[in-house]
Amino acid sequence: MPWVGIRRLALVLGIAGAAYGAFGCFATFNDVSKQRGEFDAVQNYIRGGFIVSHADNTLWWKDKARQEHPYAGPIPNKRPDEGDALWSVVLPVAGFFVPWGGVLIVAWIIAGFLGSNQGRSTSQ
Repeated sequence: MPWVGIRRLALVLGIAGAAYGAFGCFATFNDVSKQRGEFDAVQNYIRGGFIVSHADNTLWWKDKARQEHPYAGPIPNKRPDEGDALWSVVLPVAGFFVPWGGVLIVAWIIAGFLGSNQGRSTSQ
């Protein structure tokens, strides 16, 4: 079995998986950063009096003319931090090792089946 070709294939797939994992890691951190920005904006509007709560627990926002309109957006309860996305740091590592190891394991199993009759006498 051409082990050099298999190793190259495993390495190429591992690098592609690591790149895909790095993209997923970046997307996760970007999403958390966006959520933090939305939380800060809504909290600043509440503190500034632009979003007010009425007695019936409905939220209203005020425009520049100080007229009130119903607020339909979500109010986040908790401010996310980078710690919420730390799990995504393993994505590039797993993205490399899973396809790399998978190709090598499959090649090892195939080599075991193909090489199982070598060295044995088939006629008895």
